[in-house]
Amino acid sequence: MNKIKIIYYTGTGSSKIIAELINNKLIDMNYDVFFEKVSKNNLVSQKSCDLIILIFPIHGANAPEVVYKWIKNLPKGNKTKAAIISISAGGKVIFNRAGRLSSIKLSEKQDCEVFYENSLIMPSNFLIPTPDYLSRALFNILPEKIDLIIDDIVNEKIRKINPPIIDKCISKVFEIEKIGVKILGKTIKVNKNCSGCGLCEKICSCGNIIMSNKKPKFMCNFCTACLYYCPNKALQPSVFKMVILKMDITLIIL
Repeated sequence: MNKIKIIYYTGTGSSKIIAELINNKLIDMNYDVFFEKVSKNNLVSQKSCDLIILIFPIHGANAPEVVYKWIKNLPKGNKTKAAIISISAGGKVIFNRAGRLSSIKLSEKQDCEVFYENSLIMPSNFLIPTPDYLSRALFNILPEKIDLIIDDIVNEKIRKINPPIIDKCISKVFEIEKIGVKILGKTIKVNKNCSGCGLCEKICSCGNIIMSNKKPKFMCNFCTACLYYCPNKALQPSVFKMVILKMDITLIIL
């Protein structure tokens, strides 16, 4: 297992931090590592590998829709080993425990051999803020947790979880969230502070923002990256405004 492909999807940046730490650690261990971000314009990877490490945040008790699209484009017949790591602020709460199940089943349909799954906790960027002291503690312990996960993966330790029925039901029901967030994304409004810089269009992982007359238009999965990273605080949802935390993005992910 020498060639390892690290695939990650990120909105506000937490998954990218995890992916970079894993990438750097594996390089230090002399593995041949290929590092790639999932986006609307990057749904097919031609590079062969012995192992895929897929990393994504939990969106509505499941993987983000664009992650499903990436998995569906995996070539069949390769029997590539795979490890799946989810990121959330809530940890192993009822809404997250089955959050990897759909992506695991989909990967196995594409002939991947998913032998390992795990989760990592990162500071919240949605609805309920993580206290500063807890955010610092999460980041301080992160390298140790990643070392343990990498040790499990490179030694091909089997770690598969069978969530309770109630968790599986919640995960299935919450797939409707993928429709809801598209509707919610259309409610994002642009205020007079917008300078037309186009940063929101550039950072959107799903390519769902288009600049028109120097103003953004949205077809959104509500990852919230544009809302947090806008330098002029020019974007905000017109409904459910309380889900966006009133703090600098750097305080959430750094």
